[in-house]
Amino acid sequence: MQKHRRGFSTFELTMRIGGALPLDAPYLVETGIGHLGNSSLRMIHRMTNARTGAEIAVVGQFGVNLDLDARRPARWSEEIRARAAALVVAAG
Repeated sequence: MQKHRRGFSTFELTMRIGGALPLDAPYLVETGIGHLGNSSLRMIHRMTNARTGAEIAVVGQFGVNLDLDARRPARWSEEIRARAAALVVAAG
């Protein structure tokens, strides 16, 4: 991304909190791609109770691959698209 002067510009961030954990409780955070567009991407971050699997919170981050010089969206390269496609998950 540095070599090609690209960045990631987040334009939407949502959070749903459905539970809580004690301060010393172990937790698990998993991240996947919920949407892969030509220049956009939605990442989904899901936190669960590591002992029970109960969902604690979900964060959705929607953004765009940004050409830092033109300050406009830029298409994902084929290499990045191929690698990202393997990480696409159901939004749940």
